[in-house]
Amino acid sequence: MNEILKKDIQWEGKYLRCTIITYRDRKGIIRQWESVDRVNIDGIVVIVPVTVEREIILIRQYRPPLNAMVIEFPAGLCENQEGLLECAQRELLEETGYGGGEFVFLESGPIAVGSSSSVLTLYLAKNLCQIGTPGGDDNEDIEVFTVPVVDFYEKLQTLKAEGNYVDLKLYGFIELAKRYLN
Repeated sequence: MNEILKKDIQWEGKYLRCTIITYRDRKGIIRQWESVDRVNIDGIVVIVPVTVEREIILIRQYRPPLNAMVIEFPAGLCENQEGLLECAQRELLEETGYGGGEFVFLESGPIAVGSSSSVLTLYLAKNLCQIGTPGGDDNEDIEVFTVPVVDFYEKLQTLKAEGNYVDLKLYGFIELAKRYLN
């Protein structure tokens, strides 16, 4: 049976911690693994947002680790013992200006199993209307746009061809959401 023997913190910031994990594998061999984990948060949420007009809301955001713009769904970190649903509603409104719809829990699970213990919770938000100002926090560079559900995959290809990265999770997340969109 695998067994973690110790965790040595190499570095810790406001939201990330780098750790060396020493563990014994099921063959009895002592090994080490590098891990980057979220700290000072209560969860991570992503929202698949759909307007009353059946348009998917996407964001285009600058991501410093890639030094590039990335096409994503709205997402965020839950802090200060905020509930996951409340966090999803807040992040959607902050980043896109949309709200007022119905939120449906879709799934929860790890997002980077080879490098992190982070667990993401996914919601579908449907029948949304614009009720606020988009743009995110002061440290975020976010553009918001909508695309009809039927044009989703074609639009992602166009955005990629224009030089944007497309977060690969979009493809799986939209498929999970389709169960509730038909």
